[in-house]
Amino acid sequence: YMGEVDGSIGAWGYARGGMGAISNALTSSFKAMGGTLLNNSEVDKVYIRGARVRGVILKNGDEYLAKNVVSNADVKRTFLKLTDPEHLPPNFIKKVNNFKIRGSSGKVNIALDSMPKFSGISENNPCLKGDIHFTDSIERMERAYDDWKMGTWSRDPFLDMMIPTLTDPTMAPPGKHFMSCFVQYCPPKVGGKDWTKENKDAFGETVIQQIADYSPGFKDKILHMEVRTPKELEEEVGLTEGNIFQGELTFDRDGQIVSPITEVTYSGDLTELTLDFSLATQLDQAFSAREVSQDGFSAGRLTNLEIDSYGNVRAGYSNGQNVTLGKIMLASFASESGLKQIGNSTFIATAASGDPELGEGAEDGFGQILSGSIERSNVDITEELVNLITSQRNYQAAAKAIETSTSMTQTIINIRS
Repeated sequence: YMGEVDGSIGAWGYARGGMGAISNALTSSFKAMGGTLLNNSEVDKVYIRGARVRGVILKNGDEYLAKNVVSNADVKRTFLKLTDPEHLPPNFIKKVNNFKIRGSSGKVNIALDSMPKFSGISENNPCLKGDIHFTDSIERMERAYDDWKMGTWSRDPFLDMMIPTLTDPTMAPPGKHFMSCFVQYCPPKVGGKDWTKENKDAFGETVIQQIADYSPGFKDKILHMEVRTPKELEEEVGLTEGNIFQGELTFDRDGQIVSPITEVTYSGDLTELTLDFSLATQLDQAFSAREVSQDGFSAGRLTNLEIDSYGNVRAGYSNGQNVTLGKIMLASFASESGLKQIGNSTFIATAASGDPELGEGAEDGFGQILSGSIERSNVDITEELVNLITSQRNYQAAAKAIETSTSMTQTIINIRS
């Protein structure tokens, strides 16, 4: 997992004074080593002459010569925008073009008049000093990702929130608080088009509404709000498509890693692992069928099901394929009479029946499974039919006797009357 504090992998921490303190620390260290910083001096091109890098040219036309030029911009911005492609090998340019670097997140920074309260957690709970999420299922996160795949921001986003002023009160005036919201998911374009002010406002409102659903009165505490979509992250910070990791670490449908495309070595106390991505490619283009292969069978429909004596269930298809779908298991009980019937042909085990012993058809102690057979009755149908006829005659005779008795009784009553 990402993150490390004082050698503790996976740990995160706050910089006192906010992220600006990191920039100030880097600046002080650089200047202490004799470096000079130029602010508001955007680089337009890497200056190349005689197949060698000579320096950089700024947007205002100023040139700065140097023996070495180091770029902390992402690979696409460095080699496709700042460097003229004609100075680079075509195969290398192809790899850079194929490198995935799609933006998928946004940022919302919120200044609060007071500490918000959340339903379901007590005030002053120490958990509020860490990450705060409103996610209760993988399915909910998947739906948020589905919106991004369709080219829009998540209607029910995954928020990674924190309130650093609970740990570092110097970031806000006394009694006030700052909330940082990392939002997934947020596309670099909305429906294939550039972000508009209306899109940006609606995205910010989506984030605020989700927080308000879990924090009563949250909207009334907002003093100021700053919304950053991938568009702002690219324009203001120079991150291509707003990708904060300067590239994706992703896998293709076959499980092959597709980025980065260089050799990477991971070292640890127990082992060293080297991964070579030099032959990996990943096309960033509209979907198309690049290869069609035939596996020998045309499309077919289910034509029959067959169960053999061992319980294997096989399906036959009109294209000639036969596929094993599953297997029927048999169960034996110490006392079958102890089973409890819960339906017409459904039974469950009881203490009297004992635990089931499972096995396969045709095994010792288990019978064979006969598919498509009619079960032979354990009842003598002829004998039962004779008994039925006899019972019917007895019933009719009894009914006639009762009728005669009733008639005689009625006659005697009439005579006496």
